[in-house]
Amino acid sequence: MTNPHDFLKQSLKTTHFEIKKLKGDVSSRKFYRIIASGKSYILMEDNPSSLPQFLSIAEYLTFHGVSLPKIYDHDKNGFVLMEDGGDIHLETKARENLKKTLPYYEETLSQLAVLQTSILHSKKAWASKEIKFTSEKFQEELKMTEEFCFQKHFKLSYDKEKLTLEFKSLCDTIIKLPLSQQKHSCKEQQPHYDYRFSRCTPGSLSI
Repeated sequence: MTNPHDFLKQSLKTTHFEIKKLKGDVSSRKFYRIIASGKSYILMEDNPSSLPQFLSIAEYLTFHGVSLPKIYDHDKNGFVLMEDGGDIHLETKARENLKKTLPYYEETLSQLAVLQTSILHSKKAWASKEIKFTSEKFQEELKMTEEFCFQKHFKLSYDKEKLTLEFKSLCDTIIKLPLSQQKHSCKEQQPHYDYRFSRCTPGSLSI
């Protein structure tokens, strides 16, 4: 992966910018806040192999009217320059003044309705729609829990081989369950799209 400075120089058409690393999520992605010419951006550094899927999902959701940070530029090395959504959480604003914040919650519910209806039943083609959850994919996600939670955060000592076997047994069991036993939150037997994992998932993994 190349240096982010090289990407930013080309994307922003300037050498004058500030970079501040931000806290990431439970993934290998890295995030930075970029300040250039009085404007603020977010730079994401992703695995190049995952980038086409990320961009495909963003395009698909935007097509259906879901509000996402605008993507300004990206390259084959895994860098994505996008709109800065700020640092203020909706919960924080609600604690300050719930009445003024209610319209934002209403809009959030509206966005969720779009995700769970028109998007799931859309006939528009997109690269990630046919990717399904498998036992291997569940194990991949649990390995991230092990790396970022057990090892990096809690710094636990444990039998890694035994944990891997337990994870495999758990994932093999889950994937064999009938959909009606997997889901807990919806009356109809239909999958939910979980944008965090870039896949169509059983109802137990709702958005």
